[in-house]
Amino acid sequence: MTLALTIPTLGQRPSYLALCAASVLDTDLDIAVCMVAPPDKVGELSREFPRIPVFAQRGHGIAAAITEGWAHLGPTEYCAWLGDDDLLTRGSLRAAVTALDAAPRAMMVFGRAVCVDHLGRPLYKVRPGRHSPFVLRLGRNLIMQPGCVYRTCAVESIGGLDTNLRLAFDVDLHRRLIDLGPAIYLPRTLAVFREHPTSLTVANGERSQAEADFVLCRQMRTDSLLGRRARLTAARKIAGLSARLTWRPAS
Repeated sequence: MTLALTIPTLGQRPSYLALCAASVLDTDLDIAVCMVAPPDKVGELSREFPRIPVFAQRGHGIAAAITEGWAHLGPTEYCAWLGDDDLLTRGSLRAAVTALDAAPRAMMVFGRAVCVDHLGRPLYKVRPGRHSPFVLRLGRNLIMQPGCVYRTCAVESIGGLDTNLRLAFDVDLHRRLIDLGPAIYLPRTLAVFREHPTSLTVANGERSQAEADFVLCRQMRTDSLLGRRARLTAARKIAGLSARLTWRPAS
C-alpha cells in the first residue's frame, strides 16, 4: 500500500461520515483505510461501511485514534487522516502523493480548502499559499489539515502525533515537520471542511486557538519570553496582511 488513512469518529454524525467515507474511497490510488471508533460503535459502523475496517479505540482523544489507525494499517510510505465531517476532493490524494514522490526531501503536502456549513453550502475558501510554512515558524498557523498528506518516516522520526493535545495536534505536527524539510504547497482544492455546531473546533474555538498558540510557542527556538511574544506579534501582523489572500468568500 502507498498510503494509510485513518478516519477517527465517534459514530455520532452518520450522514457526514457517509460522505467522508465515500470521498476517501473515490480514488485510483493504492491506499489502506480504516475507521477508529468507540468500542460500542464498532459493530454498527462495520455493518454500515463493509469496505472499511473499523477498529475499537483504546486510547483517549482524536490524536490517539489516528495513531492507532495507522498502526492497524501497517507500514506505508505516506499517511493521512480525515475528520468524519470533512471531505477529500476527487484526485487530491493522487496529486499529493505525486508531489511527494517528486520531492524526496519534502515532509508533507498541503493545499487549498473550501469551508461549508452544516448543509454543505459554501462559506469561504482557504488559500494558504507557499508562505505558510514561514508564517508557521513565526508562530501563526494558516495551514488547513484536511487534505494534507505526510511522509510516514518523517512523522515517525519526530515521535508521531502528540496525544496529550486535544485540538491542536495537527498544528504541532506541521510545526515539527517543517523543521525536518520542506512542506509542498499545491495550489488546488484538496479538501472540504465543515463548520457546524457539533464540530470540536467550532465548539471550542478559544481553547483551540490557545492550544495552537501554546504548541507554536514551545517550538520557538528562544528562551526569551519577550522574544516569543515579539515573534507572535510579528506573525499575527503577517497573518493579518495575508488574510485577504488566504480566506476568500466562496463563489
